[in-house]
Amino acid sequence: MSRLRAVAVYSAVTLSVAVLVLTVVYAVSPFTVYGWALDCCLGSHRQVDGVASPDGAIEATVTEVNRGVTAGLGYRVDVEERGLRIFNRRRRAADLYNALRSDSAYGVNVVWKDARTLSVQYWRAAQATVARTVSLPDGRSVSVVLDSGVVDPHARAGAMSR
Repeated sequence: MSRLRAVAVYSAVTLSVAVLVLTVVYAVSPFTVYGWALDCCLGSHRQVDGVASPDGAIEATVTEVNRGVTAGLGYRVDVEERGLRIFNRRRRAADLYNALRSDSAYGVNVVWKDARTLSVQYWRAAQATVARTVSLPDGRSVSVVLDSGVVDPHARAGAMSR
């Protein structure tokens, strides 16, 4: 009887740990700011757009994250000093999940309003988070705004990475 009880306790503990791990993974992924840390193992990533600031000093990039047919598309917007492709120089500006530019086109458009203000434009999104201000290593900062309700009639149907 004690062996049966030990197996039952072991099974209950294993199941509890598995549920806890899945709950944590679901809570932080795939589309919260912290969930992007899991990107290295989940899905494909493709930089689909890059736009330099009006003064040419900073670049905003859009990366599309595709986790497969059962998940929607994620979009990550980063800012970095232009020309510096050094690990960890990109600063997260925004994360969007299932963002649309029109009724048939996924994605976001990044538009510089001025040299230090970046607009992330989209029609609608299931989830959108933004870092209001992004500080760069050289001390400059970029204000980031989310502009929903902006339809792009010229956006190609489907994902941005097609």
